[in-house]
Amino acid sequence: SVLGSGLQFAGRGRTWPLERVRNASVTEVILTPERFHLHSYNDARHAMPAPGGSDVISLVRHAESVANVEGRWHGRTDGPLSDLGSQQAKRFAASYSGMTRMFASPLERARRTAEAYARRHRLIACLEPDLVEIDFAAWEGMTTSEIEERFPEEWTTVFERGVDLPRGGSGETFAGAGRRMERIVSTLHKAHPEDHLAFFTHGGSIWAMVARVIGLGWPGFRSLGLPGNAGLTRIQFTTDGPRLVDYNLPLR
Repeated sequence: SVLGSGLQFAGRGRTWPLERVRNASVTEVILTPERFHLHSYNDARHAMPAPGGSDVISLVRHAESVANVEGRWHGRTDGPLSDLGSQQAKRFAASYSGMTRMFASPLERARRTAEAYARRHRLIACLEPDLVEIDFAAWEGMTTSEIEERFPEEWTTVFERGVDLPRGGSGETFAGAGRRMERIVSTLHKAHPEDHLAFFTHGGSIWAMVARVIGLGWPGFRSLGLPGNAGLTRIQFTTDGPRLVDYNLPLR
């Protein structure tokens, strides 16, 4: 299939790691002779009920932050939502239901997004440190152009040569973030088998976990788009391991 060849799944040692494409669903792909880029996958919210049950978990990227507006790399650096982000958090809360237990990164941008949902649905957002963003170490707080200028060799090695080095010299790798996320999500899913769990977290961390679930290594990172602000991604836990239900569904 186009998805299989484009994403180049590898290393999972199991069956197809994505749910089948649902009827009338929308999948957004940029496809050129040089590039395959999956932006969103299997959005059927307009056509059928959302997948439910305790075997499906939801990953929610925080709403727009001030750092997003400024183009700054905030991994473990804290910072507030923008005015638009505050509105997005409320819109997300009004758009989705069915989540029965919530966990959130303690960083303000994810915590505030989760709190908006918790208030509307009378839930408690439990803070979980392992849901934080990728650690960018020395790159924290910089713009992309500043990182390229100050760390040209590291930037080229990671983003042009496809070597998954610790970000900012002493931070986290993409693969490490994926392992961290899969570990904490799996642990909490097993601890609450009757609940539909929601995890309010960060774009890079969701990106890394989904790449791990489908078996996409760092050299192929450009094949998978970074989740958008207040975007929704769902993963189902099966006897054959986790599989991707849908990816980066935009805020409605």
